[in-house]
Amino acid sequence: MNLRFSFLLSFIACAATAARAQTTTAAPDPGVIQLEKFVTKAEKADAFTLPLDATSGTGSRLGLSLREVPASLNVMTQEVISARGLRTTVETVNSVVGVQGGLGVGSIPRYTMRGLSGNQVTILFDGVRMNTQSQSERPVDAFNLDRVEVLKGPSSVLFGEGAIGGSINYVSKQPDGVARTDLLFAAGSWGSFRAGVGTGGTLAPGLAYRADVSTSTSAGYVDRNQTELFNASLALGWRATERLSLNFFATYTEDQFEPYYGTPVRHDGVQNTLLPGAPILQGVANPNTDRLINPRIDPRSRRQNYNITDASADSVNVRLRLLAEATLAPDLRLRNTLYGVHHFLQSENFERYRWNSATQLVQRDFIWQAYRNDWMLGNRTELQFDRALGDMANKLLAGVDVSRVRYERGINPSGFPDRPTTDLPAGGVSLTGFDPGRLQTYALTRDRDVVVKTAAFFAEDALKLRPDLTLVTGLRLDHLDVQRTTRNDPTRGITQLVATKTYRPLTWRAGMVHDLTPATALYASYSYAQEPATQLVSLPTAAASLALPMQKGVQWEAGLKSTFWDGRADLTAAIYRIDRRDLATTTRDSTTGAFVTQSVGAQHSQGLELALSVAPTKRLRLEAAFAWTEAEFDQFIENTGVATVGDQGRVSRAGNTPVGVPKVIASLWGSYELGGGWFLSGGPRHVGETYANNNNSITLDAYTELEAAVGRRVGAWTFTLRGRNLLDELYSDTSIYGGVLQRLADPLSVELTARARF
Repeated sequence: MNLRFSFLLSFIACAATAARAQTTTAAPDPGVIQLEKFVTKAEKADAFTLPLDATSGTGSRLGLSLREVPASLNVMTQEVISARGLRTTVETVNSVVGVQGGLGVGSIPRYTMRGLSGNQVTILFDGVRMNTQSQSERPVDAFNLDRVEVLKGPSSVLFGEGAIGGSINYVSKQPDGVARTDLLFAAGSWGSFRAGVGTGGTLAPGLAYRADVSTSTSAGYVDRNQTELFNASLALGWRATERLSLNFFATYTEDQFEPYYGTPVRHDGVQNTLLPGAPILQGVANPNTDRLINPRIDPRSRRQNYNITDASADSVNVRLRLLAEATLAPDLRLRNTLYGVHHFLQSENFERYRWNSATQLVQRDFIWQAYRNDWMLGNRTELQFDRALGDMANKLLAGVDVSRVRYERGINPSGFPDRPTTDLPAGGVSLTGFDPGRLQTYALTRDRDVVVKTAAFFAEDALKLRPDLTLVTGLRLDHLDVQRTTRNDPTRGITQLVATKTYRPLTWRAGMVHDLTPATALYASYSYAQEPATQLVSLPTAAASLALPMQKGVQWEAGLKSTFWDGRADLTAAIYRIDRRDLATTTRDSTTGAFVTQSVGAQHSQGLELALSVAPTKRLRLEAAFAWTEAEFDQFIENTGVATVGDQGRVSRAGNTPVGVPKVIASLWGSYELGGGWFLSGGPRHVGETYANNNNSITLDAYTELEAAVGRRVGAWTFTLRGRNLLDELYSDTSIYGGVLQRLADPLSVELTARARF
């Protein structure tokens, strides 16, 4: 950290020098073009998450405004992120209506959206799809971002396989040529500290820059939970000629965690829910079959970390992007994006802790030692043609996207022993006062290589059938070649095994937007998406798994987007239904009677989402959001691992709710200017009960979190004192291993922040 802070202080000094050299009132250089510009009315962007007149590359590549896109799209600008005190991408996304997120195993963010989660939610960085959400996604400090955009519902037509639940796009700050410097300092509970500096302007006529650096650290409320984030980003914008512009983006993110994976749920016994009249037994729970008797989080365990002393999860990400835009004719534009991404992660942990009601100990198992090394190189070329068809205005875009991902993994070759050292008791550790132990040193062996080659053609069109009626369509055809080489698996005696698979998914969407007035639009859309039965980087080698087709997802959505009350209010409303088919599940062959894996599983989700942003007066701003989601399996067979239950352990989950889907999420946030530079802000957020296992026998309780802040603006500076979880509610936002292990949120905490822009 000393080297990072030294770098940050040096950067602050350089930024201050640059700020003195450029007046804050200097106008942007007319020779600079800002690519992928976020066009909106400044007041709306500063105040609300629903700037309906803004354009977004996440919802469409045609330059359509949020009002013109027939889909649900939320935008969290840096101004909104700062006003709400959101520190990371996880907190930012979690503030969007209908989205629930948190950190899971491996300190990997996990989001649930419209009843779907995991790989069904695609992560983008500056419009470039990351390899696989659960493999390469990491927490990022939000200071370095210009905004976060969240598109809900199937979006593989824009970004490729997966994305049935939605897409999240982190957008870097742009080189707009405006002389501006941003500073951030924050300190709070649990030894937390954040600092950031960013500056931008012009280096020469036609050449703009933007550079940002941030660092943060926290000891964490839970023992041995030190977290460190470091982000650096650089963007250069150059107008080479009147018709050619180039933008270069480079980001470096690093995170280091002493992981806290969760707190074991204490109970007085377990009961098998699948056997009528089953007795209450003592021991550890099987979340596939059992319910817990008197489940609870023991207050004595709230600050305990049951991981090993030397647990770690450290990651480095480097992202490079070169964006070129050429105007070939007044109605013809060519855009090309060359991109490269490198991701490296190394971790070692005890990953599972379960309460044993028989021994009154915490049973720890599943040691994980591994590294991942990803490289991605790709290029996207798109041509946009804006010319009327007869007397109907039309925008047409077509392009190709090619990429190559190489994923390399190394693991502990010892077969993952049950205990890290021989001097720890095999039965577990006590609830408090235990020795967490250290992990034996093992040399990691490279065990898996996966190469994914993608070639895709995509097209999008917006046709004005009438001045008040627009047809928006799109399609994408992918060709995916996947090759997995298993180099070493001592548990199965494998030294090398190669598996290959080719997919050719075709996805598409069609929507109609009807303008009732210039400020109010009704829309309806249909989207069709596809994704593999498993993550591409986790492609299994079994022949039955290789034969599985792509899973399909379809969504019907209808909604309203409106600005009213003389522009002081924005309202969005959406209803939807998503059907996900061809899930891999276990069935019995009608001829042989043997159990086989087939793609016959299905689930659906349907719901309602409402969001209202309103400024009744110049001093008062309010945002209210409500999401109701109903999700359930239509057909799904789960292997419980207990042969005495059901048909050799296989149990139907039809009618059950998938894991981690709250039926209700509601929030209210407001800000009020008191005068004299003073202001108040904050509000509650409520998340309903969720199921932690497919058996629906273990739950995460509903909770309401309340935040509030008081602050004052003094010149270019804004000082804010913020309190989080003011009700000091004990709750879990993430379940692990079927809910027998739950990650607890921080209790009441405070933070003092100083921000400046000049």
